[in-house]
Amino acid sequence: YNKLNTTSLELYKILLEPVFHDLNAKKIIIIPDEQIGYLSFDALISNYEPESIVNFAGINYLVYDYQFSYAYSSNLLFNRQEKNKQSNFIYAFAPSYQELKTSKSRYSFGELKSSKNEINSVLNSFDGKAYIGDSAIKDNFKSLIHQYGIFHFALHAKSEQDNSEYSFLAFTSTDSTNSNNLMYNYEISSTAMNASMVVLSACNTGDGQIYSGEGVMSLSRGFVLAGVSSVVHTLWEVRDETSALIMKYFYKYLAQGKSKREALQLAKIHYIKNVSPQLVNPSYWSSYVLSGNYAPITKNYWTIIILLSLVLIVGTGITLVMLKKRNGSHLKKTKF
Repeated sequence: YNKLNTTSLELYKILLEPVFHDLNAKKIIIIPDEQIGYLSFDALISNYEPESIVNFAGINYLVYDYQFSYAYSSNLLFNRQEKNKQSNFIYAFAPSYQELKTSKSRYSFGELKSSKNEINSVLNSFDGKAYIGDSAIKDNFKSLIHQYGIFHFALHAKSEQDNSEYSFLAFTSTDSTNSNNLMYNYEISSTAMNASMVVLSACNTGDGQIYSGEGVMSLSRGFVLAGVSSVVHTLWEVRDETSALIMKYFYKYLAQGKSKREALQLAKIHYIKNVSPQLVNPSYWSSYVLSGNYAPITKNYWTIIILLSLVLIVGTGITLVMLKKRNGSHLKKTKF
């Protein structure tokens, strides 16, 4: 516990303190290189004194004060800010899995018990279509791959460290070999997607081979290469239940008109403040990061309505005052 926090403090002093000394910014874009691509800056801390008891809930993580987003390069970030047509329709996938014991199957996956609830909570905030269980197959995703909108995946994924082209997303299998349900990274990166955002609610979707000068070649990077301007991914393994809770509030805040990075920040803070103390360890919640375009995906219509109402009230007040003055002037002239 103390070693983790001391290391987090040391990383803060090396990577951020020199910059923060000259900048008074609360919204930060990180373009990481090599191993820094595995680091979640949300979990760093700016001060710490060793403690005799474990108290993750009492740590003042940077997530409380800063909104972090990430990018693979400044060119990819700024050239794609307005590229994609805006659409808030969500295509949400939650496959089902069977433990396959046959020798023909190379991979087997356990059921994700919270994935269905995660999808339902996402679609409580936005219009969309759910592909759950038997409908969450690779072919259905491929048939939608050129659609505008948002893709949300609550599923299993695997990162191949030796060859990131063979990292994959695992959809519902349609045969006993479990071979036709894997969407490989090389398939993803070679497509031309129009989605404004992809959310990879799965393990290790930001993990992969490191290329010098290029960073981590991950599943997330594959979607960026396919043309997606915003990707939410994970840096390591995540708990099914944690994903469901953080994603629920991520979309809730997005629906309120928050930017993507603020929505993710607020979702993490909500998680920290509402789970049991043993689940506040940053390994549970800080794995989720946003890469790319951080702008809101929906306009805050309540703000617009309030502003229009204020304009209407002020305008009505001015009109009434002018009418009152005019009528008063008219009465004076008539009496005279």
